[in-house]
Amino acid sequence: MNKRGIFLTAIIALLLVVAGCSSQSKRTKTSSNVKVETKMYNKLSNGDRDHVKFDFKRYDGTIKGQNQINLTIDNQSNKNVKFDLEDIVLLGSDSLKSDKSGMKTVKTNSKVTIKGIFKDIDDDIFSDPGLFCYKNDSFKLAYLDGKSSKSDNLSDPELKKEYRHFVEHKDDVTTNSESSTVDDSSDSSNDSNNGSTTDNNTTDTNSSDDTNDSKGGNVINSEQEAEDLVKSQNPSMPDDHSDYYFSYNYGMYDTSRGKAYWVTYVKDVAPGLPAGWTWWTVYPDGTVLDGQPSEN
Repeated sequence: MNKRGIFLTAIIALLLVVAGCSSQSKRTKTSSNVKVETKMYNKLSNGDRDHVKFDFKRYDGTIKGQNQINLTIDNQSNKNVKFDLEDIVLLGSDSLKSDKSGMKTVKTNSKVTIKGIFKDIDDDIFSDPGLFCYKNDSFKLAYLDGKSSKSDNLSDPELKKEYRHFVEHKDDVTTNSESSTVDDSSDSSNDSNNGSTTDNNTTDTNSSDDTNDSKGGNVINSEQEAEDLVKSQNPSMPDDHSDYYFSYNYGMYDTSRGKAYWVTYVKDVAPGLPAGWTWWTVYPDGTVLDGQPSEN
């Protein structure tokens, strides 16, 4: 082959290489431009939620009552998943709310670790069954299980049985001093008039001012019972768990009349963007007041 032929062959080979690189570049660019949908965790389908894995790891503090839990989220779904960190809770003998706040997005096929999602935890919390949730027990994340609580354990029949039994009998014995007074007065109101005198008198002193007060005559022993009572009194308010939904805040809150539950109603103006909050304060004797506990 003469020099001219060799030169032309080299030019053609070079052009083929450049064309191949250009084609690959276009494919890469096209692939990177594919838009990935972002959704709040509680708005995902059941199938998508099954592809988001959680691992809550316990770390013991050097001082009693200073244990910590870190959370790793492994998003194996084909969507970016968004979380409101303060909506991550641990239900148990003492329900714990997350020590973190703000929105966190976990991109598709990636992991994120959140250190100190729960902090300063007493050792006693780990002695009873527990359940990690997002917002409420409709969105279970993992059962409390030793040093590492992974979402795979939600299918463990033994853990499921232990937690269900614990919840069913949780109110049989007062588990913390903070709620013992409320539990005693609630129980005694069924047995004698003397036990409920203080609650009734306290409520009656302000009944003329609170036009939205409602007495159901029943005893409320849990956050869920408080929510159910509010729902029954507001049948016209939709509760489809998408754009509109009732929810409760965990634990009991201080008011001028004693401890009470806090029930909320939310309307999402956009996915993950709640607005139009409505609050109720629900007392153990069945009294329901408009507003947050701090307002009553």
